[in-house]
Amino acid sequence: MGMGWKEVSGSGGNSTEEASSSSTAQHGGGRRFPPAAQPEIMRAAEKDDQYASFVYDACRDAFRHLFGARVAVAYQSETKLLGQMLYYVLTTGSGQQTLGEEYCDITQVAGPYGLPPTPARRALFIVYQTAVPYIAERISSRVASRGITLADSLSDDLYGNDASDSNRVQSSVVVELPSSSASDASLSS
Repeated sequence: MGMGWKEVSGSGGNSTEEASSSSTAQHGGGRRFPPAAQPEIMRAAEKDDQYASFVYDACRDAFRHLFGARVAVAYQSETKLLGQMLYYVLTTGSGQQTLGEEYCDITQVAGPYGLPPTPARRALFIVYQTAVPYIAERISSRVASRGITLADSLSDDLYGNDASDSNRVQSSVVVELPSSSASDASLSS
């Protein structure tokens, strides 16, 4: 089963909550928490984006001080990738909650028993969260730039003969206009 998020109950519960949670324990003492609601997951993701942008800003400033502004601007998307990777490696990669998950009191779980995700799943999550959007952005920008140049070259190839015909028509119109305007000028005089 895929990795999901579960809501974590607070540690300061009363005895009736502890009794009911101990009665729901299954298979080796694991607790079953209710799945986190979509707004909680979205709020945690927004908070994670905010904190990852703080790390990105610090990486960008350090990169700019080391290599200069021109190089920092040239490698802006790679610096953003570095900042996001650093944030998620330090939180999810180390097996801890991200700051957004901690803010919303949710935790990542894998499988039906609510166990924490394995290191391989955490690494895969980090790659999906950071590297896949970066790669998709790079591919789409290259396809778009090639698509524009391809469309320009195709339009030149397709309309190359038609463009010379239209130039002839335009030139004949230009030649006819002075003759017609000259005849109009001679008529009006």
